[in-house]
Amino acid sequence: MDKRETPTEPPWRPLSAPSTSPYVASDGLPVPPLDLIFLVVGVRDPVGFVEGGRTIAHQCIVNALKRHGLDLNQFDSILDFGCGCGRLTRQWKDLTRPQIHGTDYNSVLIEWCRKNLPFARFQVNHLFPPLSYPNQSFDFIFAGSVFTHLTEGLQFAWLNELRRVMKPSGVLMITLHGDHYSKDLPPELLAKYNSGKHVVVHAHQAGTNNCGAYHSATYIREKLSQGFTLMDHLPKGWDTQDMVLLRKP
Repeated sequence: MDKRETPTEPPWRPLSAPSTSPYVASDGLPVPPLDLIFLVVGVRDPVGFVEGGRTIAHQCIVNALKRHGLDLNQFDSILDFGCGCGRLTRQWKDLTRPQIHGTDYNSVLIEWCRKNLPFARFQVNHLFPPLSYPNQSFDFIFAGSVFTHLTEGLQFAWLNELRRVMKPSGVLMITLHGDHYSKDLPPELLAKYNSGKHVVVHAHQAGTNNCGAYHSATYIREKLSQGFTLMDHLPKGWDTQDMVLLRKP
């Protein structure tokens, strides 16, 4: 999300007692230390971190689900896959029905979530599957800016694993680098992208922000969605990233 200016009367107040975080947000939850925020969003901006997460949760995700007659409170269990330090997960604390879970392969981020977001359950995963959850655990999974940093092999390994932990008719929502980002590719990679193939740069750094993966509409339709029903493809549905909704048969 774009970096926002700090408002004149910011919804932050210093904590009265020592903490791993210097601020509490208007939702009553602590805000991660600036270094953890930087790991997730690339800037040390606590206001943008929380407000950007609020926009994702209450506008981007809600509106995308609404297009298909779906609502977050109709789900029994939700997984934030690649949850980081809870930028999105914290926005779901007031949901009344679903159990909330988060997983990430950075153990430092997960430890912060466990200590500061007690309404949800968190686990550490590895760069490669599997997850520790049983089969058919979740009816909604969100993976924000995760598949944007995976090789094609890792992508399909994780799609298969997420399908395993999804309930029948469960919904998987992922974000991808689409046409908005492809224009910055060098000519040979842009040609590959336009031909409907998976494009990845710095594949040796898969799983980090240095690795970039790019997905055209053709690739999403013909390759990425295999094993799922493609419900929707929303170009720039999440800020500048595309949103894709997949349903498990």
